[in-house]
Amino acid sequence: MLFQFHRKKYCLVLGGGGTKGIYEIGVWKALREIGIPIEAVIGTSIGALNGLWIAQNDFEQAEKTWDQLSLDKVLRLPQQFDPPPAGTEDWKTLDLLWRVYRRKGMLDNSPLRNLIESQFQPLKIRNSGIDYGIVTFNINRMSAEVVFAREIGPESLVDYLMASSTFPGFNLTTIRKQAYLDGGLANNVPYEIARARGYRRLVVVDVGGIGVRHPIEPWGTESVFIRNSERLGHVLEFRREFLQKAKIMGYLDTLKAFSKYEGEKFYLEPHSSWYREWNVILESETFYASLPQNLRDWKKSLPHQFRYYKNPTRYLMEIAAEALGIERLRVYSPQELTAAVMSAYAAILRKLENNDFADYQGFVGALRSEWKKFDILPGLGRKAPLEVDLVLRKMGFEQLHPWVFDVLLRLYPDLVAAKVFLYLAARWSKKFPAPRFSFASLQNRTR
Repeated sequence: MLFQFHRKKYCLVLGGGGTKGIYEIGVWKALREIGIPIEAVIGTSIGALNGLWIAQNDFEQAEKTWDQLSLDKVLRLPQQFDPPPAGTEDWKTLDLLWRVYRRKGMLDNSPLRNLIESQFQPLKIRNSGIDYGIVTFNINRMSAEVVFAREIGPESLVDYLMASSTFPGFNLTTIRKQAYLDGGLANNVPYEIARARGYRRLVVVDVGGIGVRHPIEPWGTESVFIRNSERLGHVLEFRREFLQKAKIMGYLDTLKAFSKYEGEKFYLEPHSSWYREWNVILESETFYASLPQNLRDWKKSLPHQFRYYKNPTRYLMEIAAEALGIERLRVYSPQELTAAVMSAYAAILRKLENNDFADYQGFVGALRSEWKKFDILPGLGRKAPLEVDLVLRKMGFEQLHPWVFDVLLRLYPDLVAAKVFLYLAARWSKKFPAPRFSFASLQNRTR
């Protein structure tokens, strides 16, 4: 029991970003799961709203509210208003709101106030003992204004939460004759505010929302920085599938940040022994000699920070998995991800075997073949287009136009790493035959 009282406590710093903020609920879920105690939470905009639940220690209510969240629970908009489509950039979303504002005037955000009031429980905040801070932007003073729950009356807390979440174009929030806008205009990731408060152990969550960012000076602190590992939606993205994906991403990114999982692109269970034999083969002269000439300098194709990576096999495997479109938001053992890579690549080989390329040789044949039929052009937009590489080889480009592959490898350096891993997997499966890795001929088929 003594251990419970000596665990390090952290200040949680939550950035703004509209509905991207559900990522922070995933972060909170992971922190609870691994037992990271929180002594303070300081947030901007949606980070401040999430901070309300954290300060109240009410995770179940936070999840329930996010699961039921919709645009009409935040804004009262004209009936003809269509939310931005999926994949819209934040600035385009704000431009859409601006056009509504020009036609209709200030946007009615009273539903958001109703939501906050329904969630606000001052007694829980007081009993939790968590230091809860809210970042706002005071228009009259044109500067940031930060308030803490323990230093203001509970009757003002809802007003400041509204102030922190008032996007430009929303109805202004007025507190004691002072007008306020979204805290992101002052400080979208209030890291230095937490430092100024005296906290030195911090978990900082940045969901990539638009707003003002101040330089971060981590010296003298024990800080864990967590940011979405792939692009989230726009600030008014309410689709259920997006919200669920963002929450899972926040959960997994946090577990990785605290070394529960490893990997650069995927979430892998720690298993150093799995890669040992692979790394031996990868660094051997025999394997080097077996590679085509244009793949032998594969280390130079890696991003600079990974050229001396201590576990190159794992990184190559992740690049190959990304190139083949393997589902990212789940936890894999190294064995499972290797099997997924091999299965996906084998599926491409089977697909191409069922197409007759005999009449389509070189550039003229490629044009006659109706490119879209073989997914060549769409494939060129992907990371490490392995399928494009194979299609061009079957069309005879290796003999007719070998320079095309040099250009392809230069344009897509990840393609080099992905192909090296496939050669490595072929060599590994030949040395250690197993039913689930029956790819002895893979090396010849990728040449």
